[in-house]
Amino acid sequence: MALGSSEWDDVWAEYDARQSPAPVTRPAARPVEVEPGRRGGWLLGLSALLAVLALGATLTPVPAALDLARSFRDGNAPGLAAQTDRAALAAALTETLRRDAAAHHPAGLNPFLSAMAEEVAQGLAAPEGLARTLRAAAEVAPHQLLRGVTPMGLDRWRVTLASPEAPQRRAQFTLAMAGPMRWQVVEAALPSAAR
Repeated sequence: MALGSSEWDDVWAEYDARQSPAPVTRPAARPVEVEPGRRGGWLLGLSALLAVLALGATLTPVPAALDLARSFRDGNAPGLAAQTDRAALAAALTETLRRDAAAHHPAGLNPFLSAMAEEVAQGLAAPEGLARTLRAAAEVAPHQLLRGVTPMGLDRWRVTLASPEAPQRRAQFTLAMAGPMRWQVVEAALPSAAR
């Protein structure tokens, strides 16, 4: 029995109707996997950068201390001028001299001694006066003058210098941060002439 074209069309239509339509499937999105070593990589990078900056800020007083030692060794007044905050240093020295003088005069400091302390402090805080307080031979390396660099806080360090020829005559200087990676002397405990 031969089927005509319209009968074939009916057979195929019936066949197609019985077939369930194939579901359209989309490929599932692959979950993004983070490699174990890459998780938080930016945080690790930021932490490393901050550590390097903190280390740099922490270590910058050492080169400043060596420059200070070099200026003292050479008697370099212009170098010392650049490395000191003269107003802060003079005020600190004046206070130290007045306190020392008051310890020897329990009745109180008279105006003459007070003025004298200020005048002496101004002379010591001047680069030329500061340069005369500590000297060393030209062949002495700056690191040989350096006796210690001690933190006093985040922005202050104490630097101790002494000439190898007279190690008992130590001078202590307080370096304060004066700008990014820049340190200046703001206080000093100078050796006395009697030592």
